[in-house]
Amino acid sequence: MSEEKLGLSVFEAKDVEAVYNSVETVFKKHESILPKKRDALIFLKPNFNNDLNTLTATTTDLRVIAAVLSSFKKRGYDNIVVADGPNTGAFHSGLNILSRLKVDALAKHFGARCLDLNREPTTEINLQKGTAKIAKICKDVDFFINIPKIKSHMEFGMSCALKNLIGCLSGFEKRKFHDNPIENIFKLNEQVKPNLHIVDGIISMGGQGPGKGVPLETNLIIAGTNPFLIDLFVAKICGFSFEEVKYLQRALEMKVVSEEDVELIEAVDRRINFIKPKRNRLAEFMLKNFFVYIRYSPLFDGIMSSKWSSKILVPLGIRQDVYSKQDPNISAMKLNKEKCNQCKKCVELCPMRLKILDKNFDFQNGCIKCLYCFLACPENAIEVEGDLGYLKTFKAE
Repeated sequence: MSEEKLGLSVFEAKDVEAVYNSVETVFKKHESILPKKRDALIFLKPNFNNDLNTLTATTTDLRVIAAVLSSFKKRGYDNIVVADGPNTGAFHSGLNILSRLKVDALAKHFGARCLDLNREPTTEINLQKGTAKIAKICKDVDFFINIPKIKSHMEFGMSCALKNLIGCLSGFEKRKFHDNPIENIFKLNEQVKPNLHIVDGIISMGGQGPGKGVPLETNLIIAGTNPFLIDLFVAKICGFSFEEVKYLQRALEMKVVSEEDVELIEAVDRRINFIKPKRNRLAEFMLKNFFVYIRYSPLFDGIMSSKWSSKILVPLGIRQDVYSKQDPNISAMKLNKEKCNQCKKCVELCPMRLKILDKNFDFQNGCIKCLYCFLACPENAIEVEGDLGYLKTFKAE
């Protein structure tokens, strides 16, 4: 198949067992490039753009993170970091996105550390114009795994392996990337070089991404070492022409991939059900840095953060993220067996591989309260005690 000739591995993965098995196969294939020293600093960079979990297709599936951590721990590695720098709005709002998504609890279970790259010590990298600060750890690691999500993007067409590295930029430094985003994708990927990419295409985002698109069950995991080939492959199976994804068109102009590889990608006949974003010229204009810097200025910040401004800006697509300050506080969970129809959705989604439907199962043993099971249960058979916080709206949807 074309993907094999491209050095890519593609797996069908709908449930947690398929995810774990797929990731372990990736590790076996790439065993030779793993660090020899078991205390090497291993760095996992998912996409935790904001506080909406993988069921909305917004952030990397915790099942993939758990599978990667499991494969490393099985091999005796004990110095592992899971890290991302959520978007500028989340940073500005002072929210702990990694805690809200239970990334910290997942990492702790596997003996790994969890870091917010917006708040880590920095070093400088070169952009097309000037420099930007990046979390220093991104340059200091021994082995870097990039774990992006397949997402539509109103500005770029799509987002996957290459663009996921924007999360390495610190806080408001991310805005500098948007001064010349196409060229800066290349500058960023020249200076931060993951060793391996494992793409979460289980629940992909279509429509008006990257923050408020449509979840699509595409049930794929894609892995490889060349991010350009990965993104070209993803664009092809999503139905994009390379001209529709401007940074990929630029990559072809720069000949960063061979003509033979381009021919192989063109020959790929795999397709997934994908919804392309529609262009929003008003949003593109209003998201230019000139307006964004005004929005975050002390003079306008209070106005732009108000509820009435969100009611105007969200429908126009100018703002995708509306953050609530109310964190969830879940004290207990249980399965109401009278409501349960044994659909097994909860078991399929659980990153911890918990046997939720077993007779004597207790959520107190190993549950990280990611709430995948609760939010996805079609019969509302998973019941929680405590405050859902900002997730009240999500559950209502």
